Amino acid sequence: MNEERRPNPDRPDTPLYTPVVFDEERDAPRGRRLPEDLDLTGLDDLDDAPRGGDRRRPGGGRGGDGDGRPPRRVRGPGEGDSGLLKILGVVVLLGLVIVAIVLPGSPFRLIGRTSSASAGEGVSAKALDKVPAVPNGFEALSKLYEINVPEGAKGPWTIEVALTKPTTDGTNLGFYSYDSGRWTRIATVAPVKDGKSAAGDVGSAPGSIAVLRRSGVARQLGLIIDAGQIPDGRGVAGANVIAVMAATPAAAGDAGGLTVTAGVIGNVAKAAGAAKVYLGVSPGNDAQAAIRAIGSSPAHVDAIATLAKRENASGVFLDYETVPAGQRDAFTAFVKSLRDRLQREQLGLIVGVPAAAGANGGAYDWAALTGSADALWLRATPDAATYYEQMETLLGARRDAGADLSKVTLIVDRRSQERVGTTQKLITLRDALTAASAIDRSVEATAAAGATVTLKAQNLGDTSPVLKWDNTARTVTFSYSAPDGQHSLWLENRFSAAFRLDLASRFNLGGVAVAQAQQDDALPDVWAPVTAFVQDGTVQLTRPFGPYLAPCWQTAGGSVEGAACWSADTVPAQRAWRAPAEPGVYDVKLVVSDGTAFVAQQIALRVGGASATPTATPATGVGTA
Repeated sequence: MNEERRPNPDRPDTPLYTPVVFDEERDAPRGRRLPEDLDLTGLDDLDDAPRGGDRRRPGGGRGGDGDGRPPRRVRGPGEGDSGLLKILGVVVLLGLVIVAIVLPGSPFRLIGRTSSASAGEGVSAKALDKVPAVPNGFEALSKLYEINVPEGAKGPWTIEVALTKPTTDGTNLGFYSYDSGRWTRIATVAPVKDGKSAAGDVGSAPGSIAVLRRSGVARQLGLIIDAGQIPDGRGVAGANVIAVMAATPAAAGDAGGLTVTAGVIGNVAKAAGAAKVYLGVSPGNDAQAAIRAIGSSPAHVDAIATLAKRENASGVFLDYETVPAGQRDAFTAFVKSLRDRLQREQLGLIVGVPAAAGANGGAYDWAALTGSADALWLRATPDAATYYEQMETLLGARRDAGADLSKVTLIVDRRSQERVGTTQKLITLRDALTAASAIDRSVEATAAAGATVTLKAQNLGDTSPVLKWDNTARTVTFSYSAPDGQHSLWLENRFSAAFRLDLASRFNLGGVAVAQAQQDDALPDVWAPVTAFVQDGTVQLTRPFGPYLAPCWQTAGGSVEGAACWSADTVPAQRAWRAPAEPGVYDVKLVVSDGTAFVAQQIALRVGGASATPTATPATGVGTA
């Protein structure tokens, strides 16, 4: 990894707001997200990360998904089973003063969310007489405002700017700041007031601000979903192609035939906006299916084209990733034949190529395939520990061999990875954090008043950081031992996704395709970095706030001894709980985080009275930072 692309160490400050746990059985407060870490690197181009740091909470400063909603709540596995531990969302109570400031003499409005109304006072803005020249491919839709923020005034803020060129089209709109001849993207914005203004969320006030629109996207964006799923609306807004994996080669004996989930293309098309919907064809669970299909090429080509036309697809995504190297020429000929057939139907073709085929491409002749397909979608290596080593070797070799990498799109999977022994599997972020937050239930069933009880995490160590940032995998990771072997987990979130986008940027790939792009709250929200990359070509490389990776013990009574939560990154997973003097049953919670989502499990301990086994309650939800 180039040193200039490496993020600086974690920021040293403590969280601005202390998370509190809410119980779904009671009315949950309207949430506010925890502060995101600072932007820690600057890039070289027009679209460098903001010099002041875009400190927006992910999805916006409104404390939710960017649309004013509270943080999404994720159901835990087996919810309703009283034998499972309780998973609770960790959010921040809103309890804050909303300060709306209409700055005198300018069509500029700032809405601050702060603990004090006075914190928003003294903010001023001045419109410049002339907007500096914007880069090629951009258009200024507002004046440029210089903003003065007094010391002590803290965000986040929602800023609303009047447009000199009104628009109701929010495509490729953004807040940009200007400093020393350089424009820097700050945040995504949306039209408000019938297109007369644009509004967006920032975590800290920039020195200047204007609304610019990029006339075209910097990269292509693809979404990949399974049949029966609906794509996440936050991804649809910027997507060019949505591939629905709905077809597989038929069983042996049906030469060239296909098995398909009918009607799903039309269902997705209703939610696709301007994106084209492609029929995805893959071998499914039959590793020999692709080989059989290629062997019956004329019939299989006709079956694919006929099916795509019947389902009203705009094209085909052919994802045959199990073709052996010996079938290289046959596969190339098959793709060319399919391209010719689809062109007669005015349909597009995208071909999936697996990184697992190796640096020479195996059965996948990149040069020949880019000549036949509209694009190649590269399915990355499944091993997080060697991801960058293998992917950089592969892309470097393909580039040196003359492949047109601008026609290659990198597939980024939203799922986390777990290795047990030599077996790799993909899991959700929720499942990974559920494993991390498990409590060792072998603690004492009953404690005397004032006694000390040792609390232990079931799957986390007793000393040192137990969830940590892995500089090689460029993601949060943790490991634990279990009866079935050693478990190693790599957690996919917006931080790790940004590094994958940076890989695509460094090799000048044509775009990114998000796998598992369906609406699913168990998967991480990666849409902010993805949107910035495809619309503006920007990538902000950041790491999680270190102390958030430390486990946090919370209690409804008594006290947990040791350092305060999120004040240091060396809090052990084993802590001492001192029972209160008053007899009763007390909830103790273990909260863990990957830096974006906070998940807690709780156990009930009895102080005094009759003996009772520690109890647990069903799963409820997840909060996000």
